[in-house]
Amino acid sequence: MYDPAEKNNVEAFTFLSLIKFLAQGWKFITAGIVLGLLGAAAYLALTPVEYDASAIVKMAENRGLDRDGIPIPNQVESAVLVIARLNTPAAYSSEVLGACGLQDSPESKLKMMKEARYTAEGQPAFLTVNVRGRSAELASKCAESIFEMIRQQQDVLSLPGREQLSQMVADLKKARRTHLDALQSESGIAEQVAVYVAHREAINQIESALRRYEYALGYIPTQLVSVYPSSSPVFPRQVPVIVLGLITGLLVGLLAACLRRIGKG
Repeated sequence: MYDPAEKNNVEAFTFLSLIKFLAQGWKFITAGIVLGLLGAAAYLALTPVEYDASAIVKMAENRGLDRDGIPIPNQVESAVLVIARLNTPAAYSSEVLGACGLQDSPESKLKMMKEARYTAEGQPAFLTVNVRGRSAELASKCAESIFEMIRQQQDVLSLPGREQLSQMVADLKKARRTHLDALQSESGIAEQVAVYVAHREAINQIESALRRYEYALGYIPTQLVSVYPSSSPVFPRQVPVIVLGLITGLLVGLLAACLRRIGKG
């Protein structure tokens, strides 16, 4: 038969036993907590701090026109392709490694590849760069160095197309000059009209092509939209480390108190 009084006695006994255990082992528990907090403080003091810097980079564009003459951007390289290239150790030059506080070595390149984080934000035209450094200034300098490397690479990639367009523009201007010179004849009015009609369509076609190609020559280089360094260290995180040290010390103290009681028993 169920007896409520017996249950209350058991609960009271258990609670009193717990209080008695804590009272007898408070020195071990306190010592464990203190040691845990000291360990957390030592870890925070000895572990090098790291700051974070985030940069937004806009990809380079070669301007162009569609079939209807509407301006359209032509990306030299999408952010997705840039990320794929930066996820290889060989992508990082000695200048970038030096700006990020690393030595020019295969190990440093591998570390840079693993620690730097890249994402294509919003659309493939924008790239977000996240890096870490021993100070906010170093992290910001590292992100700017990566941007400069991307800018130089995209300038090189766009150069052949721009040189080809420049040559096409020069050829078209030369052809237009030839047709315009042909109109400067000293023949009669009838002959001038005939010459004008013969060259008018060719000049109009050349002018239309020149407008498209000259617009397409408007190269927009890679741009650094913004750089945001963190104002406080992102590693190690003080609050989680202290909480972990407190919990660990408490558990160690409880374990020591238990072992003491078992030894006495």
